[in-house]
Amino acid sequence: MSKVCQDMLDNKDNLEEELKELFKKIDTNHSTDIDRKEFRAYIKNLYKNSGKKVTNEIIDKFIKNYDKDKSGTLDFEEFREFALKTLKTYSK
Repeated sequence: MSKVCQDMLDNKDNLEEELKELFKKIDTNHSTDIDRKEFRAYIKNLYKNSGKKVTNEIIDKFIKNYDKDKSGTLDFEEFREFALKTLKTYSK
């Protein structure tokens, strides 16, 4: 996993497009923001085979930490910050 994350970070040209595509995939209602329900579904799906228990409370803390404008949703820039930090964490 760390090699994949590092490769994504190293390929800056494609990274921005990949993040935009992922954002669109998670934003299932096409509102241009990711709401709690959408983010919960994405994170739970991401971790479903990991053996790790991810609760709504944990996911809500992620949203709260990255929701800079306190809208209750993640816009692309907020999501981008979350995604880049996550990639950096897993690239080590």
